Amino acid sequence: MPDILQKLTDDPHLDIFYSLSEEEEADYFSQIIEAAKNDHTNFLQYCYSVEPAVFCGLEPVYRALGEDAENNWKDFFLSEFKRLITEAKTAAKPFYYIKVLEEIAMSEHITPTFNDKIVRLLSDELENPVDAIRHQATWQLSYWIHEDTQAKYQYAVNRIKDRLNDQNWKVRWIANAVLKGDFGFSTEEVKLSLSDRLKGKIPLFGSPYQIEDL
Repeated sequence: MPDILQKLTDDPHLDIFYSLSEEEEADYFSQIIEAAKNDHTNFLQYCYSVEPAVFCGLEPVYRALGEDAENNWKDFFLSEFKRLITEAKTAAKPFYYIKVLEEIAMSEHITPTFNDKIVRLLSDELENPVDAIRHQATWQLSYWIHEDTQAKYQYAVNRIKDRLNDQNWKVRWIANAVLKGDFGFSTEEVKLSLSDRLKGKIPLFGSPYQIEDL
């Protein structure tokens, strides 16, 4: 196993990673890229062994590859989306399986075709029976649909609007937040009940930005 994969294995909550200087982090990312290129089997085994959590080794992996200007990791990213969405459906804490995919949205090398595939994947999960998956699919679509592509992805925006009637108040709340904050809908166009608005402000009900406790 490459040293960097052992380092990641030995730092499951990223305590060491988040203490790195900017220069050390750049070197760390370079090592991850080298492992992904030159020892892909062990690299994949490491990724598959990580259980997504609040902090987990998939974060630096996705960030490193997302910043790699010399290689194409889109197939890997797409496979990770499919893998983690599938695993989330039976996971004890599915929220984190989808949330960690946020890191991929920060990649500097997203093409329109790749973007199309991710929007389709996420929009297809907006009616998933698992609350956490619907919640995160709603939230993360805001990373992949922008002002200049909103018309193109109107089908996905319409599906988000359907979540305003979701059975879970946090999904309704996040759908309202995305539609107003990212897609320009007015309060009159996307209404949120007084009850949901109050729940979103009262700590007793938990943060509307997450389904499970941290």
